[in-house]
Amino acid sequence: MGSFATQARADSLRAELAAKDYTSVRTVYTGEDGGRTTGPWVVHVLRVDSDRYDGTLEPELATQVVPERELLTAISARTDALATINGGYFVIGAADGTPGDLVGISVLEGDLVSEAVDGRTSLVLPEGDGEGVDVAALSDAIHATSSDGAERVVDGKNRKPGLIRGCGGEDDAPTQAPKHDFTCTDESELIQFTPIFGASTEPGEGAEAVLDASGRVTALREGRGGTIPPDGSVLSGTVEGADWLRAHAQPGDTVRALRERLRRRCDTRRRNGHRERRPAAREQRRGGDHRVR
Repeated sequence: MGSFATQARADSLRAELAAKDYTSVRTVYTGEDGGRTTGPWVVHVLRVDSDRYDGTLEPELATQVVPERELLTAISARTDALATINGGYFVIGAADGTPGDLVGISVLEGDLVSEAVDGRTSLVLPEGDGEGVDVAALSDAIHATSSDGAERVVDGKNRKPGLIRGCGGEDDAPTQAPKHDFTCTDESELIQFTPIFGASTEPGEGAEAVLDASGRVTALREGRGGTIPPDGSVLSGTVEGADWLRAHAQPGDTVRALRERLRRRCDTRRRNGHRERRPAAREQRRGGDHRVR
């Protein structure tokens, strides 16, 4: 609709258009488009002296469940932290998936909360004071295996099926490569929901298998949007993913969703004129927001 010198002027036009029933208009900051800019930039830096600080650096999930967002000031007050910083990108609007869903991998207390955007870099936080922190390109893989021997890829965890923020997944369209600030689609998915998502799964067409803690199917329900058992999980399928559940996840069957070990993708970097191949890593950690206690 145009460019403006200030956000206030752009927001004014957006509000005017919204009043005329244009519901998909939003304000976008062009400084995030990736082109060359001359500034000015404002950068806030939180510096921690590891020789003097004896606290811990911990990941914290906003709202304590995946959906929706929480101000850093609220997280700091809730956790009694000295300081908090944003830990990564996340979905803002429902048109791009589940608002609050983390873009890329997140592991909290050893549990995979959000799947990797294959090949996208992530912040790896060792337990404790953060010494040894690293930035690495990570990948993972999850497969659902039924007691009848059938197996299928689990496309993601704790997010709206069909919308993949950041792309980087199998059969994503228009690309399977990581794509920042972009939403890919996949009409046939199998998504695993765990209690950290909240009380219920994302609603919509398809089918869902409700699993207890052992992986036994306690119910197969038509349609998505049912409750998540506090000590189990739900596999939610669309199109071919739903068909797989109907064929291989009947009540009484056992379906196990197995996560392959998270791996650092090998990359090749130049150092002093020579190429150095970096080895695969073992278990990695990354959170949503981070706090210093």
